[in-house]
Amino acid sequence: MPPIGIGYPAYSAIDEGYASYVVVDASGAFSQTQREAGIARMTQKGVILTDYLSIMVEIMRTNADPKALDVYKALDVDFSVLIEQISAADAEKAKKS
Repeated sequence: MPPIGIGYPAYSAIDEGYASYVVVDASGAFSQTQREAGIARMTQKGVILTDYLSIMVEIMRTNADPKALDVYKALDVDFSVLIEQISAADAEKAKKS
């Protein structure tokens, strides 16, 4: 993850008082060394590192959302069948509340 491409905007956000998240697997680097150094620098600066699946799950907040399964399928999540089952259970629980 080249520092200019993703590091500097993340640092600027922190400098302005914002929580700064970087989706690590949505960025690239020219070498493993550059990737590791970039991750270390961002961590030292206080950037919160995450991956695309984790951030999407956090954005969804609940699997009871009717569009949850579509989102997971679009992300090509291998466990979409499990998510469908969990979503159905969550929806049933929500009906009872």
